[in-house]
Parts: sequence; structure tokens; C-alpha cells
Amino acid sequence: MVFQHLAQSVMGSVTGYPEHKAAWFTHTVGPLALKVFKTAGAMHHPLDQAIPGMLELDANLPVDTALEQLINALQLFQSSSTLQPHFAYGNLNHNDFMAAHQLHIEQHLTQIRVATLGV
Repeated sequence: MVFQHLAQSVMGSVTGYPEHKAAWFTHTVGPLALKVFKTAGAMHHPLDQAIPGMLELDANLPVDTALEQLINALQLFQSSSTLQPHFAYGNLNHNDFMAAHQLHIEQHLTQIRVATLGV
């Protein structure tokens, strides 16, 4: 489900996010938060928080399918020349969006543990 969430986030930057924070937020608090995250080199947000308005995650979607969705979304993002406003950070250039995605992905990767097989 982590990979699905991340794919939704990346796709939102290309196709648009269904819901946005209030304009005052995306022009003040949102950009400031991203600046703080970039300066710190890490993002901190509730890991169980859904992206506003996005489809519910599918707990039965195979991990490899979800990872493929994330990879495809990242490739599409990388090749996109026009990006949509972020639902919380507002209008971002490609580099700022890339930083936001990178920090978001890094934080959520802390939720993934490698399963070890007992010998």
C-alpha cells in the first residue's frame, strides 16, 4: 500500500490532485513546510494520512504491481514538462517537486521491512 500511496502522490503532480488545501495555506504554510523539509533533508508527516480526494488504496493489490505503478509514475513525472499544483505546497517547479517526491518517498520507505526467512 505504501507504493500505491507514493504512486498516487507522483501522479498527482502530473495529472492533478483532486482536492487542495485552502489557497491561503498553499501560498503560506505549505511552501514554508516544504522549505523546512528541504533544509532538514527529511520530511515528517503522518504516514497513515491519505492524499485528499485520491482513491482508496487496494490492500489486495500485489506489491510488484504497486511498485510498477510507482516506477511508471516516476518515469512520467520525469518526462513531463508541465506539472500541476501540489495540493498543499502550491505551484512548484520541477526541481522543487522532485525534492518533495524524494523526501516523501524516503519517509515512507521507513515503513518497509525486509522479510527474513528462518533457516
